[in-house]
Amino acid sequence: MPSGVLNRAPPDAASGWWSYDAKERRINELERENAGLKAKVGSLEAMNTALQAKQVALGAEVSALRWRLKAPRNTAYQQTPVHATYKQEFPFLELAKGAWAVAAKVSADSQEFDHLSGIIIRGEARVGAGRTLTLLKGKYARGHRVPGACPIVSINHLGVHLAAHVAWKEGFLTYAATSTAGCIILCGDAEGFSEWAKSEACKAEVKDMPDGRLFALIDGYIVCIDMESGTASATVANGTGSVVWASGAFYKGDIKHCKMHGEGSWTGANGDTYSGQYQAGKPHGKGIYLYANGDKYYGHYKDGRKHGTGTMHLANAVPDGRGAIITMQKGCWSHGRFMGADYEGPAPQGPVTGFSMRPKNL
Repeated sequence: MPSGVLNRAPPDAASGWWSYDAKERRINELERENAGLKAKVGSLEAMNTALQAKQVALGAEVSALRWRLKAPRNTAYQQTPVHATYKQEFPFLELAKGAWAVAAKVSADSQEFDHLSGIIIRGEARVGAGRTLTLLKGKYARGHRVPGACPIVSINHLGVHLAAHVAWKEGFLTYAATSTAGCIILCGDAEGFSEWAKSEACKAEVKDMPDGRLFALIDGYIVCIDMESGTASATVANGTGSVVWASGAFYKGDIKHCKMHGEGSWTGANGDTYSGQYQAGKPHGKGIYLYANGDKYYGHYKDGRKHGTGTMHLANAVPDGRGAIITMQKGCWSHGRFMGADYEGPAPQGPVTGFSMRPKNL
């Protein structure tokens, strides 16, 4: 080392040499910076622990709310027989005639009903894409308060389920028919609509609702629901939003021309899920499909079918008919069919053509 190196001044662009004092100062700076980072890490870990606890608490709250959705309160007045002339003594039909819509609510919580109906009444809701725009033209406009003393009436307002109303389904349809728009399902979001659609009692309530008279409030958007054809309804024509089906299936993600397009997640009525890329309403590109029975597929799709490279993990091993027990298929797929490559499972009895044998655990 050249003499006098330790006494040199801190480096400049030309020399590149550090003095001994400069090194010490730099080391001290780095140690202080490291201590500061450690303190931040400790703080973040504490925050993470707090957030995890909050997540658990929120999960419990969500579970409780879901239970309430499936188990509406049965108040005392609903259990008490009502005099048969009750329906004739109150002008329920007039109440429905003055309403914008009759509500079929998902939640048994009156505050939730008030919150969701208030979004519509105050003119804060948006009109969904596609057919909904045509159906609600001249009936609803964002930014304009819905007129009337009681713009949205519930089945409780109308006493539909009271003992005196024997033909309550017919009564519900009659009331909805006299309102401006028909029936609105106050579900809040796509998951809430799915809960509603999976309830046979809820669907029975609107089974005979005329076409174009059934709507749902999803993510602040009013969308039409077609119970007969089961066609999809999108909150937006283009952008990020939700798509729902009368079956209870729903999608959240990128949308183009009212169809799934881009990145998003779909949940089927049976519990299957797919997260990944879409094109023109179908899985297209790379994605992950989780089956309700436990099977999993990771790989590529084309026009809604497995196509290209991918791996299928089977929750339950199945025989392939050639002596092998298959637990995983990995390789090439074509239009939904596995074309072969690798598989995992016990070794088969005899040769198997078209496969690269790789028995599991060997």
